[in-house]
Amino acid sequence: MTYGKPQYLPVDIEHPQNPFGPYGQSKKACEEICFEYRKQGMNITIFRPRMINGPGRLGILVKLFKLIDMNLPVPTIGNGKNHYQMISVFDCVSAILCAIDKGLPNKEYNLGSKNSPDIRTLLKGVIASAHSHSAVIPTPGKLVKFILNIFDSIGLTIMYKEQFMIADEEYILDIKQTEDDLDWHPQYNDEDMLKEAYQMYKKQ
Repeated sequence: MTYGKPQYLPVDIEHPQNPFGPYGQSKKACEEICFEYRKQGMNITIFRPRMINGPGRLGILVKLFKLIDMNLPVPTIGNGKNHYQMISVFDCVSAILCAIDKGLPNKEYNLGSKNSPDIRTLLKGVIASAHSHSAVIPTPGKLVKFILNIFDSIGLTIMYKEQFMIADEEYILDIKQTEDDLDWHPQYNDEDMLKEAYQMYKKQ
């Protein structure tokens, strides 16, 4: 995310952009290029999605699903009581189509699901649906992030900094303007997305 650590919730498009990793920084740089082309008369709609989930988007979830498959403990970064919003790749596509229908507004829009459960509830649901004996284990968030940061600094990356630094944060985007302007509404919830992702993983 280009926003970095949330300064308030829900995060709207006016939230300061303070990315703390190369991925978020590259996104912010791309937005700045888009702003320049807007000045030249181009219509460019910018989307700022939460973690995208769906076909072809397993990424770090593979590590989670391996733990579940092996009935091993599933650690959270922190106590797991935070909400970590996601967005379906299908909802991303529908947002793009809605923007095209509206003539590609020169605006920035957040994309995210609605009513995200807390991490513990989310993981327990996936574990149950997989008929796994894994247990969700809370960890001291600050200590874990400190250790992961050390590993990252010496090239032994377990999780990307942009993933673990906000893993124990409340992270909910405000999507009201997206809904109002584009007549767009997310159709997928986080638990169903994660369960579908697990099924895709099993088919690989």
